[in-house]
Amino acid sequence: MMNNKILLIGENHEVALNYILYYHLIKNLSEEHDVKNILIEKGISDAYLINKYMESGNEEYLQNMFFTNEGLTLFKKLFVYNRKLPHNKKIKFIGVDAESGSCLKMLKIILGTMDSISPEFKEFKSLLDNKEHWYGRKITDILKEVKSFVLSHEHVFHYKLKTDDYNWLMMVIQNEADRLKPSLRNKKMFNNFSRYDKTYPNEQYFGFLGQNHTDLRGRSFAFLINERLKDFKSLTSVINIHYENSYYLNWFTGHREEIKVPLINEIINNKRMRKKIIAYLKNDSPCEIILAKTTSIPFDNINELKKSSQHILYFENQDAASGIATIK
Repeated sequence: MMNNKILLIGENHEVALNYILYYHLIKNLSEEHDVKNILIEKGISDAYLINKYMESGNEEYLQNMFFTNEGLTLFKKLFVYNRKLPHNKKIKFIGVDAESGSCLKMLKIILGTMDSISPEFKEFKSLLDNKEHWYGRKITDILKEVKSFVLSHEHVFHYKLKTDDYNWLMMVIQNEADRLKPSLRNKKMFNNFSRYDKTYPNEQYFGFLGQNHTDLRGRSFAFLINERLKDFKSLTSVINIHYENSYYLNWFTGHREEIKVPLINEIINNKRMRKKIIAYLKNDSPCEIILAKTTSIPFDNINELKKSSQHILYFENQDAASGIATIK
């Protein structure tokens, strides 16, 4: 990581072992390489609220966000770890994905820090508490209304807010990522990251995202970083996880389901060749997690695998996250 500006791990979401891996990686990168910026597949306002939790330990900041039990445990453990770090080394989460209703909660918090606000601001603050006004509306429509108010009073926000609050608010209203438009999602995520990196330059990053954002063959988030940001060229390291005989938690059904399209399976259809690759990755070792450089895998006909990722993490016999967390 010393020679990398950004390290990305591509995962299948909601596998229990992921969260254990992330805790140890975040802790190691913090202690050994002073990496404190963690990219997550959540909106910018979600990350803002998670950072508020990391500062205070107040779980009210996390209410109405979706976490698995293991995911919530991860943030609780990181809060304890973060408390011990000096101010200039504290971990910060950076959201690069589409916004959620958290943008309203974030704006309420920000307005609450402003003194001597005008009647117009007080009226908008009351509107934020009016659930009927926002209920059932698309997040894109909500963002348009928030953006309109913020931009029409941008000079007031700039004057009254702390620098970080102002910067994050402006990044939220410029966030155009939309989960319902997957073809544009990676591009918009890239725009969010690029905007953050310009606002806070000279930083290093560690991120864990879904594999459709880290596959270097297509126009993924990782691909766009390598292609468009010269400072990141050959300074981005991508590790994709292959899961064998493993399960994930399906958010929509709440059921434990088998991971059917792991990275290697997607690229290599020949079962015999797939077994050889897996045997090579495992290296006849009893370990369940193996890291291998794809460039070192000695098979000529797996060029697609080498193109997709610089490294492969191999997991086998891993279970799904145990359930959706309830935050009171």
